[in-house]
Amino acid sequence: MTQPTTVKLPLNRVEGDLELKLRIQDGRVVEAWSAGIMFRGFEQLLKGRGSLDGLAITRHVRRRSNVPILLLTARSGEGDKVLGFELGADDYVTKPWDLEELLARVEVGRRMVELHQALEETNQKLEEAARRDFLTGVLNRSALMERLTEEQSRSVREKTPLG
Repeated sequence: MTQPTTVKLPLNRVEGDLELKLRIQDGRVVEAWSAGIMFRGFEQLLKGRGSLDGLAITRHVRRRSNVPILLLTARSGEGDKVLGFELGADDYVTKPWDLEELLARVEVGRRMVELHQALEETNQKLEEAARRDFLTGVLNRSALMERLTEEQSRSVREKTPLG
């Protein structure tokens, strides 16, 4: 029996930071902790549950968040894998697993989060650029009309004059 090793996996996300700590002994996770405002207690969700409950939780997590989901399971049938992906998993690893491969897959998930964040930032910049005149930087007609509609709604709602 080998000494337990603790591995820290920091995952920076749009919704909040998440750090997983895994204690690994003889190639198996013997303990897991998570730290993060939105994810506190996440590692406790499956304790004492049946093997299919992880899939149900996967579906609920996917509905609420774009957090990368990696399923680590003993269920290795093709149908199990397909079901895991259909319910929202981004990756699927079966036991026994290799620590280096698992860490590499987590790194891929982290890179995907970074790419998604960069894409979101670029889209926001493009949307802002589409609302302004390139030469003057002034709002274009479409953006002005949208703003006027917002102000008109505010005026009616607050019973105040427009302007």
